[in-house]
Amino acid sequence: GFEELNVAMSSFNMSEGEIHKIFSVVGAILHLGNVRFVAKSDSHSDASAIEPKSEHSLDCAAKLLGVPTADLGNALVRRVQLISGDEVFRNHNTKQAEESRDVLAKEVYGRMFD
Repeated sequence: GFEELNVAMSSFNMSEGEIHKIFSVVGAILHLGNVRFVAKSDSHSDASAIEPKSEHSLDCAAKLLGVPTADLGNALVRRVQLISGDEVFRNHNTKQAEESRDVLAKEVYGRMFD
């Protein structure tokens, strides 16, 4: 189980800090996968928001990644474009937010091996 995994990772000369970081990243990815989106009810557009039931998963993922929860949530439901030197925020619909979440999870996972 878990102890055998720790022993195996240690046998590859991984420090406790490195092992902890790997578990933190994997945990963050798993929590990100639990984040769901809903259409924003106070919007006349197709903007999305974090589903209230998913806020705990978002908070856990943010803590494990070492970023503020609000920043992670905003990064998932909108994108920033630079237009004529100004930052312009564009809201994601729920499908785009899901794609954003999935791309982030894949990118974080991939960087574990760089």
